[in-house]
Amino acid sequence: MKIHAYDYTLPPELIAQAPAPRRDQSRLMVVQRAAGTLEHRRFDELPACLRAGDLLVVNDTRVIPARLFGKKATGGSVELLLLEEREPGVWDALLHSASRRPRLGAAFTLAGGQATATLLAEGENQRAADSRTARPLRTAAAAALYPEG
Repeated sequence: MKIHAYDYTLPPELIAQAPAPRRDQSRLMVVQRAAGTLEHRRFDELPACLRAGDLLVVNDTRVIPARLFGKKATGGSVELLLLEEREPGVWDALLHSASRRPRLGAAFTLAGGQATATLLAEGENQRAADSRTARPLRTAAAAALYPEG
């Protein structure tokens, strides 16, 4: 499967910029599979939505500001989506290139020259065909771009 199959347009006004002031007032999507419908509710309404035998899936992932835009040595555009830090400074990442796929060892300039990355491997851990592992070479610059907290 190609990573671009997951590209879609999401209007900026629908992207939460901060958590709801009261967490129980967060939005909740309820899927009624039998009826083929979706309901937009609030999290405090969850108990009323559940029946015996229902499956509740809890997602406790943290979102990090991990999308980086950059340039290849040829001047072509690249986009990196950092997924998971495997070891200090080495990340699993999805890489999207507007033109030809970069080769192993390719270097990218990121964030207007504030950081660089090098393509270390392709398609590890059976990730999508377009996934790559990239290593920020100047980790201090990357830390400045995305500080903890």
